[in-house]
Amino acid sequence: MEKLKCLRFIGMPLLLLCPVLLFYIYIWQYAVNIPYMDDADLVDVVNHSQSGFREFLAILFRQQNDHRVFFSRLGVLIPFWITGSIDFRLTILVGYINLIGLGYSIFLVFRSFEPRLWYFLPVSLLLFSPIVYQVHLWSITAYQYTLSIAFSIGALYFLQKDLSRWWSLSIPFSMAASLTNLDGLGTLPVAFIWLLLQGRRRVAGYYLIFLLAYGTLFFVDFKLSGASQLSFGMEGWLSLFKSIVAITGSLGKVISDTYALSLAMILGAAILLLYLSLKIWDLMGSNLAILSKRNFLEIDLVEICFLRVLASAAMIAIGRHMDGIENMLAIRFQIYSVSLVILFYLYILSRVELGRRVYVGSLTLGIAMFIGGYSYLKYSSAVDYYRAGLVADSYNFTARKLFLHQYFNLPDPQPWFYGHYRFPAYYNTAVFEKWSREEDTMRVLRKEDLKIVKIQNEAQYKHYIYPVLQFGLENIPDSVHTKEAYLMLTSTTQKQESYLMALRPEGPRILFWGREGTVKLVGEIPDKIPSTAYNLNLCWKAGDSTYVRAVGRNVSL
Repeated sequence: MEKLKCLRFIGMPLLLLCPVLLFYIYIWQYAVNIPYMDDADLVDVVNHSQSGFREFLAILFRQQNDHRVFFSRLGVLIPFWITGSIDFRLTILVGYINLIGLGYSIFLVFRSFEPRLWYFLPVSLLLFSPIVYQVHLWSITAYQYTLSIAFSIGALYFLQKDLSRWWSLSIPFSMAASLTNLDGLGTLPVAFIWLLLQGRRRVAGYYLIFLLAYGTLFFVDFKLSGASQLSFGMEGWLSLFKSIVAITGSLGKVISDTYALSLAMILGAAILLLYLSLKIWDLMGSNLAILSKRNFLEIDLVEICFLRVLASAAMIAIGRHMDGIENMLAIRFQIYSVSLVILFYLYILSRVELGRRVYVGSLTLGIAMFIGGYSYLKYSSAVDYYRAGLVADSYNFTARKLFLHQYFNLPDPQPWFYGHYRFPAYYNTAVFEKWSREEDTMRVLRKEDLKIVKIQNEAQYKHYIYPVLQFGLENIPDSVHTKEAYLMLTSTTQKQESYLMALRPEGPRILFWGREGTVKLVGEIPDKIPSTAYNLNLCWKAGDSTYVRAVGRNVSL
């Protein structure tokens, strides 16, 4: 009996930590020391870090788009101060602590009503999974969205009645949340309203003074960027409502990209309607056999945290809904959806009577095991392509001073901008020589299997300042290793000019049973390269060996 108790005491925490460790290994495998898009802000901060103290503080707190990304800037500065150079991989790996912090903050919410650890397993399986891969494989976002939610929950945690002596600790957490992402500012009004609902008017008064003073300070010299578009017409309100529903349920995208929007709307509507139904039930004062009865205005820590993250989702929808409802399904926003689903699960669990929680927990555990496990397969190609694009751009910028897998809507930075950073070489010079100038290669494609399309003025590329070149390589033989495949474009007029483009496999996938039929490799780049004729080589790496096959000669672009 004692051995069984010891096993439970040790075994369950270890089981909870397994997804944490597994996903960290995943991040370790895919993280690269290459900047991506908004990481340019972090480079700029390092470039100005030698300025005077006042100017340096101003840079730390200055606006980036619609945010003040204080912690993202610290995330790149601290490794720079230690190593003397910018290391985005190290910043990403250290940023994993933020996801652990979010997990711990949610654990505190969980322990406020339930001591049995196995009910927390679904949380661990969903939160520590590739569902949030883009947030934690991107330096700047690893310190934004995750910390925004974590600090918000921390602020609300110290506003519980049971911790009334420690309410002032919520103030630094509230400030910290606002310095991650703009939606973190939503912590302030949510916390103030919760204090009023608890009947703590004096503390609410103090908090209101802080809210007004800090809010005024936060918005000094603040300007909304072009990324946020507001519309107050009927069509705009309808679009906003749909966007809130979509971002709430965007976790449904994991099941299928083809039906991503439908699944997101169904899941989001189910969560919101069920929550509203329970609140109406509370208002009516009716009893349900399986649910604990609550006063309509009785909001505990679990519920206020759910509402807080829902407010974040709404703020994102307000700023982005005019770009189209599909924008709400962006993979970087799934950290909000997965947090909402987790907190809604905890809310339902807290409402269910103790004896019946096992049914809710078991069902959710089964779903979490499937979705968390399937996400590793679901996003394998996307993560490979994301990493390959960054690796290709490390070559492209070093050799040609341009990026082909980012900076679609902005000009490429000048080389001097990266004075404190060195682009790593993920392949040696001999490999690139082979890929760009190998002449005795066997042709692997028929001419009709190579398709190149130039796209302009389509809705999905409306923010691009360049046309888009889409490449399709069909009927790829099995001998080609598609996990780390590239297309090398070498100019026929300037033999020294070569550009590297990442490719990804495209085709139907049947859950865990892989792709059916012939493999198609696709890729796209902004049309930044000179308009001339190119020789196209399909290149890939398998183990320690590199391979190259001709796919096109004298192709005009």
